Amino acid sequence: MSTRAYITYQDYGGEKSTVSFHTQDITALNFSAITSNIDELRVALNEITSGTINAVGFTRTFDDLGITELAPTDKFSQRETKWLVTMVDQKRFLDLANTIANPFFGKKFSIEIPTANLEVLNDGEEEIKLASNGALVSAIETNLKSPSNAEAPAGIGDTVYVKVLSIRHVGRNI
Repeated sequence: MSTRAYITYQDYGGEKSTVSFHTQDITALNFSAITSNIDELRVALNEITSGTINAVGFTRTFDDLGITELAPTDKFSQRETKWLVTMVDQKRFLDLANTIANPFFGKKFSIEIPTANLEVLNDGEEEIKLASNGALVSAIETNLKSPSNAEAPAGIGDTVYVKVLSIRHVGRNI
């Protein structure tokens, strides 16, 4: 069974919003590696959000100095202001022997990240430039899986599970 990890953000008004995503199933053997991957993604996403990180986890909350119950000081940090990350499933096969084709290979899916920090955008633009944000794109592509390939084992062949197509500012429930 796949593992869903999450990051909860708090906005200026104290409201919370969560982004969750599929990650490799966590076992005793890969616990350190997977929690390190989630932490890498948390740090990367923190660069494009203005809210404070309130919780990070997957069935439990990590004890981490980067997590707080305090509201952010930026009054524009609102959970309704989000980054819509659109990706495509890149995993052709769902097994190590490459015999089980992924029926959702090439299909798009997305996640929303709350408390978008719009300061990272150029004036008049609504999308983050992927080429100039390689570390962010790499952290997403390295650590996320699509809903359809979440249980596929890591191995030889397709090592990138998703490809980021765009990161666009959107407003929700405003």
